[in-house]
Amino acid sequence: MSKKGFKHNAPTESLNGWFIQKFYKTFGNRFENKENFYYYSKKFSNIYNNLQQIK
Repeated sequence: MSKKGFKHNAPTESLNGWFIQKFYKTFGNRFENKENFYYYSKKFSNIYNNLQQIK
């Protein structure tokens, strides 16, 4: 994502920052284990994707 010459770096970094900000605001930043983190990140992605379909 951050390699020199990557022409879509700014939008990609912006999306990454948005995801991290909203994800941690929704679920916090402490998880019991990696599986728990993966579960909530997948849940967050599904929630966001379903909201996009509604709009």
